[in-house]
Amino acid sequence: MNEEFFLNINILTKSQLLYSPYGRYTPYQEKLYRLCNSLHKEGLGYRKISHYLNENGYKTPYGKEFKNNHVFSIIKKGKIREDRIKNLKSHKDYG
Repeated sequence: MNEEFFLNINILTKSQLLYSPYGRYTPYQEKLYRLCNSLHKEGLGYRKISHYLNENGYKTPYGKEFKNNHVFSIIKKGKIREDRIKNLKSHKDYG
């Protein structure tokens, strides 16, 4: 009698400690975020920041001219990213 047995195991893992290249900013994106954020903290509005960036030769990461909604998006997503990074758990939190 020839019997065959198979063992099938599925493992689902959830962790904040895994590496993902998609979560990283390029140096240019990081520079844009820091510049936009600092200008906004100085009191400039999104439209004035976009004019400043365009006048100084900056382009969006897709190579286009800046508009106020681009600046808003950069600042908003950058703050979300900073909060997420700040709240990451360390490997010690997983026991």
